Amino acid sequence: MKLKKIAVRGLICVAVGVALCMFFSGTIENITTPKVKLIRPSRGKLSEKVELSATLVYPGAEEQRIDLPAGQTLTISRVNVRPGYAVKAGDVVMEAAVTGYEAAARQAQDDCDAALDALMEVERKNEGLALRRSEQSYADSYAALRAAARETNRRRTDMEVLLRAAKLECPDAGYPEGADAELTAAIDGYRAAEAAQEAAQAAFNRAARYGVSDEAWAYISERQTAREKLDDCTEKQLELEALNRAAGAIRAPHDGVIAQADLKQGDSWDGAVPLYSITPEGGAPALRAELTGVEKAVEEGMSVTLDAGSDGVGGTITGVGYAQSGERYADVAVTDEMIRAAGSLYSLAASPSKITLVFKAKESSCLLPAAAVRGSGDSRYVYTVNESTTTFGKRRLTLSKLDVHVIAEADGTASIEEDLSYYSIAYMEDRALREGGDVMEYLE
Repeated sequence: MKLKKIAVRGLICVAVGVALCMFFSGTIENITTPKVKLIRPSRGKLSEKVELSATLVYPGAEEQRIDLPAGQTLTISRVNVRPGYAVKAGDVVMEAAVTGYEAAARQAQDDCDAALDALMEVERKNEGLALRRSEQSYADSYAALRAAARETNRRRTDMEVLLRAAKLECPDAGYPEGADAELTAAIDGYRAAEAAQEAAQAAFNRAARYGVSDEAWAYISERQTAREKLDDCTEKQLELEALNRAAGAIRAPHDGVIAQADLKQGDSWDGAVPLYSITPEGGAPALRAELTGVEKAVEEGMSVTLDAGSDGVGGTITGVGYAQSGERYADVAVTDEMIRAAGSLYSLAASPSKITLVFKAKESSCLLPAAAVRGSGDSRYVYTVNESTTTFGKRRLTLSKLDVHVIAEADGTASIEEDLSYYSIAYMEDRALREGGDVMEYLE
């Protein structure tokens, strides 16, 4: 009986000893074996994100002016907009008045009255003079010729101004190379006026064959000069009234967004700068990002994300070009969603915005976290994990070194030429790894 108790105790001691050995061997293994995370590579197109700073611009903005006679100025009395404001066709953008309008209007009326008095005096002095039929025909053709000559002179002046501005010369026929629509219209207007003057000259020459008396000629020429003086004064008076009326409510020509509005109340405007500028009809503002330092090809149609709101707002590149300084830029059309996310278009204009440009590879490849790819240059490799089971049914993980070719890296992801989708890859180890060594997997 005593021997039996001793045997039982011995067995218990042996079992405890074996358990302790297993416990401590497991603890030692747990302490000494590197811990890693395992990942299965995926296939897809490598994407790279580039953050850029963008400012609000207005591509194709149209400068707005009103016709202003030489020497005349306007005084701005009210400005109803600022850059970033959306307007509808006919909205009053600003209000102004002809500078010194009251005095100018009185002077214009005085000039008209004096011209009318002069014409009436000519008629009074010649009230007893009766023109023969041939002399009246002469007078009419003479008046038509003078009017045609004055129109030709105005048209020539308009054309010459545009030709000098464009540094071009007008050929005998056709148009100079590089002439725009405004210049070609001015050339057409001058040539039509010149043809009309030639016709008026021919009509006058026919009427002049019959001759007129010196007394009749003096009356005809004096009356024509007085009439032209009255016409000129009346035209200037009408121009002044029309200008003051137009300046009182300067309206948007179409729907759009105000791109520039530098004038303010009290400013004097002489036509040297635009009153304001507006986006073209159907056009929209854009966020313009400089591409300095971006070596990859940026093309129209690429996707971007505006850093606004919790998830950002998607957009599309609508144009790529070069600034006057030579810097390359990309334009992203501003959408209603972007405006809502920013609060207003004016808010977008107030400070630069952050946009993210996404580059995607054209071909799919095997994708891995860049941290899982080791080595440098052309010597790159990964550690694959081979799984087996020990005699006691325990899971064993062993490392193998596998050389790979890295196509590209972006945003912490590596594009691998080889297909590694069948492998488990070890990374994020807590200590140095070696080929053939055992590892343990981090457990969540």
